[in-house]
Amino acid sequence: MPFTRKSLYRTLLVAVAAVSLWLLGMNFAAAGTGPVAPVGGGAVPVADDELPPDWASGSDAGTLAALDDAPPSCDGDGTSGRRVQLLYVRGDGQTDRLEEHRARFDARAINLNTRLVLSAEDKGERREFRFVHDAACKPTITRVVVPQAAMNDADQGKVIEALRSLGYGRADRKYVVWTENDACGLGFGGSQDRTPGSGNLNNHQSGWAMVGMQTTCFDNANVDVHELLHTMGAVNPQAPYATSGSHCYLRGDLMCYDDGGIPNPPGELIDCPNPLVEWVDCAGDSYFNPNPVAGGYLASNWNIADSVFLIGGLAPGMPMTNVLITNKANNLVADLDYAGTTNGTLVKLETEHDHPAQRWNLTKNADGTYRVIPVMATGKSLERNTDPAKLQDGTSKFTHIWTASTGANQKWRLDKNTDGSYLIVATAVGCLTGQTQGKTLKVLPCNGTASQKWTITV
Repeated sequence: MPFTRKSLYRTLLVAVAAVSLWLLGMNFAAAGTGPVAPVGGGAVPVADDELPPDWASGSDAGTLAALDDAPPSCDGDGTSGRRVQLLYVRGDGQTDRLEEHRARFDARAINLNTRLVLSAEDKGERREFRFVHDAACKPTITRVVVPQAAMNDADQGKVIEALRSLGYGRADRKYVVWTENDACGLGFGGSQDRTPGSGNLNNHQSGWAMVGMQTTCFDNANVDVHELLHTMGAVNPQAPYATSGSHCYLRGDLMCYDDGGIPNPPGELIDCPNPLVEWVDCAGDSYFNPNPVAGGYLASNWNIADSVFLIGGLAPGMPMTNVLITNKANNLVADLDYAGTTNGTLVKLETEHDHPAQRWNLTKNADGTYRVIPVMATGKSLERNTDPAKLQDGTSKFTHIWTASTGANQKWRLDKNTDGSYLIVATAVGCLTGQTQGKTLKVLPCNGTASQKWTITV
């Protein structure tokens, strides 16, 4: 909707009411970090912004459409853990248009992920949104029907209240909410907590990125990205290039526009050092960078690249051939048992001794997963056993090599940890685990322990 004096006044009233409720007993973040959005009850958090119409003058195609899309990846069972969930929301008096717009919603989910992936890989590492998805790895779109009065109310927080009452206020979810109303773009639930790392409040509270389908904002899929990043903590007013209104002032950045809070100097939008547009943190030191500059703002403050709602990945330029796969818990490496090259050769944990049986090639599949191929047997691939009747070291959850195929039991996802190591994940099954020298590598439920962390080096 137009960014008018009336809308500003309405937003101010909502803000005053919400802050008053917080002062009457709601939790607060650490001093100087702003209010915590209540989870599971309490006042509805104030929206971070209402986008002006000139921001949303683009289209679903986007300026970067010529670049390759990055469809969302599978992660685990598709529902457990912290995830981004897509909602189509209408009033109980409105016609249901989910099927009419399903293809468009699907494309917008791909756009969400693509913007993040392109920006992350430009900075040296991959990041993706972790979506709620089905067995085919496709993000699910949940239909939600709320009272029509909530949809018609000028206070868009009424929609959030209705969603909460229906269970869509989980602390392990960030919601992208496409609504059958005239809310241009609103981000509810982000925190200004600057604490770096996993303890940041943005990792532990719900958020709602609302985009009204009855406005010009819905013509621009990047509004989804903008509002979702708000729910994850962008942009802290203390960050470089930040405005006082939790945006930034660099042209081409998806979080930037003149919200009336640009400091002076410069007093106006300025060009971003990165010439591309539709970028996530084009300067790389305001709110998102998987490789923050040493001594920079993001090196010691909240960095959305560390969000637990994201999937890490193998960095572009990382070694892919003739690599050692080394366990963090014991400094032992993945090894072909007795240097075998036939189907069924076990993969064990052994001391590194500069032998080809301990060298591997990584080959990326079209779905973003990897095959792990032994250098000594390039027609084979690391495979998790799927026959419960077969046992090695007392378990059927062991690994061996087998003729390379497109089977799911030969697909591995590489998720980067904050310490630079990787989880080697068998989707919906578990993580590659190395526990004891001379024993087979197993696939056990992911638990984040050092026995499931691996370094990949030449």
